[in-house]
Formats: sequence, structure tokens, C-alpha cells
Amino acid sequence: MSERKLGRILKQAQVPVSEVPRIVSLDLKSYAVVHLMLSFTDQDVWRAHPSLKSFCVFYAGWYVKAQGHSWRRNNTHEGIYIYCTEGKGFYRCEGKEFQVGPGDLLYCAPFTDHTYGADDRDPWTIYWIHVVGSEIAMYSSLLGFTNDRSVIHVGNRPRAVSMFETVFQFLKPPLGEAQMALLGAAGRLLLASMAVEDGKPASCETIAVGIQRVMESMETKVDAQASIDDWVKLFGGSRSHFQRQFKRVTGKTPYDYFLHLKIHKACSYLVGSSLRVGEIAFRLGFADPLYFSRLFHRFTGHSARDYRRYAHVDKILVQRE
Repeated sequence: MSERKLGRILKQAQVPVSEVPRIVSLDLKSYAVVHLMLSFTDQDVWRAHPSLKSFCVFYAGWYVKAQGHSWRRNNTHEGIYIYCTEGKGFYRCEGKEFQVGPGDLLYCAPFTDHTYGADDRDPWTIYWIHVVGSEIAMYSSLLGFTNDRSVIHVGNRPRAVSMFETVFQFLKPPLGEAQMALLGAAGRLLLASMAVEDGKPASCETIAVGIQRVMESMETKVDAQASIDDWVKLFGGSRSHFQRQFKRVTGKTPYDYFLHLKIHKACSYLVGSSLRVGEIAFRLGFADPLYFSRLFHRFTGHSARDYRRYAHVDKILVQRE
């Protein structure tokens, strides 16, 4: 749906957009919309405020089972954070396409040509905020977003939903300097909390189960490329929390642990097969045999050829770092 079409619908519903912020709650193409937005005049005022311009929330709300929902924006100044709780959606930006599902957080970066919308068969339910200011880059970095990574999986976050609703409540008039400061603080807290955990420590059992799922996946896909995004989804939670807990449990980063598994598999090939070193490297997902050889030496202290030559007398063992 275009912004012009939404404006017509709001006009027909007798919602004076020029006098927002104001609650809008109506049915658009069979889905519920609830949102509040600062007027464009107010946006300009607060974006120029010396103390508040670094992080200013000016638009927030949620859509429930948003059948037919779709937006396109080109080179706008705001960053948009969209949290999906149910259903599916998509995001397209500068030639890349991402799928969005339950527990995913989508970031639409400023000054990009992008389109997002709901899946036709299983439309999403989403909570969202629009933010402007220089601090957007910091929070997006904390959350793990990059130019090639616009969707992260943060899992089921009931508290995050409550915080989206709190931001929404703070957008209600009157909005003076103190209220805008409070609104900015709520938005910052929302993004920072999603960058770590759900506001409360996960139980040891939950963490252990998540780590076990990741380790089993690593073992069954030892010949594949490393995929931190897949591991985070299996674990459940934010990227930073997963990496921190994985190292706490295993003593290694996820990537180093995965490399250990690859090297051990390589040792098995060297002892139990007649495959050449280069063939083993390719089987384990290494495009460069020289890089594999250097890695093997780093982990074992020996070359692959020496390992094969002396393994029958158990003179070489993989060194655990």
C-alpha cells in the first residue's frame, strides 16, 4: 500500500493527519492498524533540537495479520525497526531479498531504496518504530545488523512487545521536551534490550539445550560453510548472547569450535581414506587447500602429510587449544 493511498483512507476515516500525534485504529484491507505519528512540522522541530536530535522516535505502532500490507520507501532519513511476532513477510533492499518470520527483527536502514510487506498466505503481525538521529548506527551495530544482514532472529520476546507498546503510549500528546526525552529513552532501552537478552537471564537448562542444538548441527554439517546466522536461530536469542554463552559453555568461540570439528574430521579422512589433502579440503568446505593446510598445522602442530605418515603409531594428536 502506498503512503498516498493510506492518506486517502485516513481522510475518509476523518483522521486529521495534520494534527497528529493521534491514535489511528481502523481496518485496512482486513488487518488491524494501530499507530501514532508526529506531524511533519513537529518532526522537523525535534530533529533540530540540540539535546534530542541524536535519537528521536517519531512513529510507532503495530499491525495484526496484515493481509496485503506493503510499503516502499526511497532515500528517507529514518531508520525503521520491525519486530515480527506471527506470520511471515519479506524485505527487499538494493538487489537483496530477506524473509522475515516469527521472532525476527528487521532493520530498514536510512537512505536506502527498500520495500517490505506481508506474505500473501501467512501475513505477519508486526510491531515497529521509526527513528532518526546519529545514534541509529550504534544501536544497529549492537544488534548485529550489517549491509548484508538486515534481518536477525531474536526469538520470542514478550517484554519487547511490552516495550514497543510503551513507546507507543509515550507518543501520545502533549509532547514537550521532557516527554520527547522520555520517548527517546524508551526507544533506546527497547533496542538495547533486544541486543542482549529478554530482560531476564535465561535458565541454565534453556542455554544448555540451545548450545546442544547448535553443536549437533555443527557436527552433522561439518562439511558446510560456517553460518553464524543459522546457529543463532537454533540457539534462540540475540547474536551477542549466543556467542557469549557458547564460549562460556565450550571455552571457544562458535567459529573456532566449528573449525576444530573440521580438523578432527580431516584427521579421520587422513587415517581412514586415501583421499588427497586437496580433496579433503574441498570435502570440508575449504575453497583454498593452502588455507586448509595452514589451518591444519595451526591446530595440530603438524602438516597433513606428516599426520598421515605417523598416525598409525599414534605419534600425533590434535592439540586442544
